Amino acid sequence: LTVRAGTLTAGAGAMVFDSGALGRIALPAMPAAAPGDVEIAFRPHVITLAEAGAPADPGLIWPGFSQGFPCTGPVRRYSIV
Repeated sequence: LTVRAGTLTAGAGAMVFDSGALGRIALPAMPAAAPGDVEIAFRPHVITLAEAGAPADPGLIWPGFSQGFPCTGPVRRYSIV
């Protein structure tokens, strides 16, 4: 899981995440967070690139917050609430 800090702003019909590390990303769904300074968590090996305006696969979007991630040996388990 990769966590990056940035700013969440309202865009034209979507929320936009701005980050010095990742650039400007239009999010495929409305996050639960309010606009402002936020952190975004994602799994880099499951990123799907698509043209702007292409529909998002709703099965790939999990709204929520990462509450904890205990390390159980070589595996980390994340709690999304």
